[in-house]
Amino acid sequence: MQISHDKKNHTFETVIDGKRSHLDYEIQQTGTERKMLFTHTFCAPEHRGKGIAAALTEEGLKYARENGYEIVALCSYVAAYLKRRQEI
Repeated sequence: MQISHDKKNHTFETVIDGKRSHLDYEIQQTGTERKMLFTHTFCAPEHRGKGIAAALTEEGLKYARENGYEIVALCSYVAAYLKRRQEI
């Protein structure tokens, strides 16, 4: 699966069988604080349960860590993902 990062529109996305799945985020910077707020995850119903949302989330978290952002999980999927991996 190929995941692309659209920085302009603040999303990580993949298209499978013509259906787009995505992880949306916002960047918040105040002074020296840099936060990446994960706001929404969507996976087409026929692709759910196949690890697509997890792959998008992994890519987003990797980007956040590599770029020194504090991770804020506003999206329930991302929050559950982090909790399952005991990262929060």
